[in-house]
Amino acid sequence: MEHTLTMAIDQAPTTVAASFEALYRTSADAVYAYAASLLRDRSAAEEVTAAAFERAFRKQRSFDPRRGTQRAWLFGIARNAALDELRRRRRQ
Repeated sequence: MEHTLTMAIDQAPTTVAASFEALYRTSADAVYAYAASLLRDRSAAEEVTAAAFERAFRKQRSFDPRRGTQRAWLFGIARNAALDELRRRRRQ
């Protein structure tokens, strides 16, 4: 997971990369714990955490600081990724 994000970050402008890297370093463990509590499955929580950070990186231009903090925005993305996983499980 971290390797994929590092490769993508290396291709981004320096200030954006530094900002996203800081968000990752300060939030990755908390996002994982949040996903694990929702899914009750460590493996799925790792995948959801990776998916949340990938989505956040791709959609970082949609972040609006007037609507909340970057961390809250990231947790919203993680919640949606976890709900997607739960829906996927229900279909199977």
